[in-house]
Amino acid sequence: MENNFCQNCGAKLEKGSSFCHNCGASIIIEKEIPDEERFKRHSERQPTTVYQIDKQEERKYSSDSDSSSKKKSKGLIAGIIIAIIVFGSIAIILPIALLASFGPFNYDYMGTISYSYDSTNISAANLDIANRAGDISITYDNSLSSLFEATIDVYGRNKATMNDTENFSDELINNEVQITFDSWTSYYEWFDKKAIRHDLNILINPQATVNYNIKTGSGEIFLDLTSPANTTITEFSISSGSGDIEILVDNNINFDVSDFNVETSSGNNYLDFGDNIVINANYFDICTSSGDIDIVMGSGVNLTASEITIHTSSGNNQLNFEGNSLVNADTILFCSGSGDIGIFSEKPGIVLEASLMNIDVSSGKINFLLNSDNEINIEELNLKTGSGDITLDTGEDTTINSSEINLDTSSGNIDIFCEEVNNQKDISWYVETGSGDITLSLEPTTLPAQSYSALFYCKTSSGNINIDYAIDEYTVGVKFTADTSSGRISLPGGYDIYQSDNFDSKAIKYSFDLQTGSGDISVD
Repeated sequence: MENNFCQNCGAKLEKGSSFCHNCGASIIIEKEIPDEERFKRHSERQPTTVYQIDKQEERKYSSDSDSSSKKKSKGLIAGIIIAIIVFGSIAIILPIALLASFGPFNYDYMGTISYSYDSTNISAANLDIANRAGDISITYDNSLSSLFEATIDVYGRNKATMNDTENFSDELINNEVQITFDSWTSYYEWFDKKAIRHDLNILINPQATVNYNIKTGSGEIFLDLTSPANTTITEFSISSGSGDIEILVDNNINFDVSDFNVETSSGNNYLDFGDNIVINANYFDICTSSGDIDIVMGSGVNLTASEITIHTSSGNNQLNFEGNSLVNADTILFCSGSGDIGIFSEKPGIVLEASLMNIDVSSGKINFLLNSDNEINIEELNLKTGSGDITLDTGEDTTINSSEINLDTSSGNIDIFCEEVNNQKDISWYVETGSGDITLSLEPTTLPAQSYSALFYCKTSSGNINIDYAIDEYTVGVKFTADTSSGRISLPGGYDIYQSDNFDSKAIKYSFDLQTGSGDISVD
């Protein structure tokens, strides 16, 4: 429909006019769109749905996320590459810089220093050595004309000189010579180019009676006492920060000391005592943090102390009797963090006396195996391991004068052999394992004058219990009580309880309380 009036001035327009005759303004002609056409165009435009909005947002988010992930991945890769370059450069440059600044870390041989104490009129000596770094070797030499001789092999880093070395010194005090070597105060940092190592090689006249106070920060110690005889040593302390210690003691040497101490932080301890050795000490300590301990005792060794401690944090612990010997103490302690403990006798006649003896290992086996004709005069004997087997063999014809014996392992088997044992008094045995078998072989010796009760409490959570006994029930009373949750019980008489005739009237009685969670119980 055409406009009839000018939109600029409002004057009436003539039909077909292209401009206003009144104001001269141009006339815009609009065509009329039918209603049907308007509706058709409107219906062709589809509305935007919620789904379309979500998809649009998803595409937008996905696009942004992909872009962000790509940026992060690129950043991560770049960071890794940079880190590799940096650490690789450090790995190459740092050793070069350290070597340039501090020199090589190896110790080269520089020379040898000699020392001697010539007088043989003096036979008593105190040897006091504190060596910061280096091995120590001490032996007796029958061909020696002087009292004491030593050579010091010197090793140093690239800036060390012989002027920086130490040597022995001596001082005569009341007819006793004090021989000293001290490099302990010469402490070197790990990067010190002047660091020095002293290896000591010492020879001693067998006529000398020497007391020993020896230590090295890092190095091995070897002490050979195989030549002097009928000598009494009144001070004995040997220690190493990191290194093995080996001590050989010949026959007929006496130690009358306050402390008999052999200790290394990381290394093995080996002590070999010959025949007829006498050791009297308040404390007898053999220790290492990480290493094995091996002690050998010959015939006629007599060790008496208030407390005996044989301890290693991680390593095996072994005491081997090669002949009849006596060990007497208030307390005897054998300990190992992770390793086996063994006490063995190759020949008869071992006497063990103590108020308390503990053999304790966190994870490892315990073997306590004696030969025969022994005496176990230990009021309380405890054998315990966290995880490992326990084997106790008292040997034949052994006298046991104990009130309580405990064997305990969390996961392992327990084997006990007591053949022809002679009990002196009432005794209680407590035998327990978490997951393992218990085997007991028992044959007591019965003497007419004896009167005692032996009680055995045996318990395992998931294992079998086997009792093999050879007891004359005519003279000895025997009683068994057995209990199992899911297993078989085999006792004399066929039930879970057995008691010999006239049990209460017997002078010697053996009682067994046997328990297992899931296992068999067998008594033969």
